[in-house]
Parts: sequence; C-alpha cells; structure tokens
Amino acid sequence: MIKKASFHQAERLLARPYIIEGKIVKGKGLGSTIGYPTLNVDWQNKMIPKRGVYVVKVFLRRRWRLALCNIGFAPTVSRDKKMSMEIYILHLKKKIRPKKAKIIFLKRIRRERKFPSLEKLKERIGKDIRAVLSKYSG
Repeated sequence: MIKKASFHQAERLLARPYIIEGKIVKGKGLGSTIGYPTLNVDWQNKMIPKRGVYVVKVFLRRRWRLALCNIGFAPTVSRDKKMSMEIYILHLKKKIRPKKAKIIFLKRIRRERKFPSLEKLKERIGKDIRAVLSKYSG
C-alpha cells in the first residue's frame, strides 16, 4: 500500500495513519537558492512511497505542519544517483533546525520530473503549493 501511495487504504489497514520518523540531515542547500528551503530526511530502513511529489504533514516544534515532499533524484538540480527525501514546509516564517521529523503522507500530487530550467522548476513548485493550499488550508 505504501509503495503504491495508497495512503487511505494503508491507514484503514493499520487503524492509524502511516507515520515515518527520520533524522534531519544536511543537504546541499539548493532549495534555499531557489526560494524553497527544504529539510532533508534520512529515510533509510523505512518503507517510503514511490518517487514523486507528495502533500504531507510534518510534526515539528509540537505541532503538525502542512508541507510538500519530494522523493527522488532531484533531476533538475542534481546529477547524483542517490535518492533523497526533501520537505518544504508551507507557512514557515523562520528557519528551523530540527533533529528529527515525523511525517504523514496524505496524497501523491505528481511524479518527479526534470524541468528544462530552474525557473520552470520554481514555477511548478509555486503551482504545487497553490494547489495544496486551495485544498488543504482553511
């Protein structure tokens, strides 16, 4: 269920949301350079869904926060063949440096893809954020 991004079905079977907890690790800082700073999560030894962009909730500083999560190779900005999990927290006003994060996956938005430029990537991230906020905020 998890690998196929069937989160509602997994939640029914588990009788609770599927939550992973991961250590926050240092990334390359590329998200900050394009205006979308991310937390990089060490997900090793955890079952995660397939590559793509997800709406998630992240538990940080005693509360759940709405976020976007990219799982994959970040092909627009990286040539590494190492898969990563990056989380961009919506409505976060100041920089935080947590040691761990708990994550609930809500829905897969789209597959991961390579964009022709950083500008096109930024446009798509903005579009993803607006879509998430229109559905999940309020």
